[in-house]
Amino acid sequence: MLAPDVAGMLELQLDRYGTNSAMLTFVQSLLYASESSGKGTWASPYREGLERAAHVIRQTEHPAEALASLYGYQRFMAARGSADGAAPAPYT
Repeated sequence: MLAPDVAGMLELQLDRYGTNSAMLTFVQSLLYASESSGKGTWASPYREGLERAAHVIRQTEHPAEALASLYGYQRFMAARGSADGAAPAPYT
């Protein structure tokens, strides 16, 4: 399964959630929705991507900086997954 483009989805929301606190609230609302609707409804890689995004947003000063970090991570994991033929390890 391909990793979801969480960074791309968040970039589309950047003008709506232009501060870290607003973007973090948005991401957390998606995480809460995924937890309350049951594990089978939301794909595990998508939930993991949202968790990773929340972590990165907490560590940066602006959502655009978080997006740049997430895009870099996605490129790194895609290259790593294709380089050795194995699926990338989940975020912990």
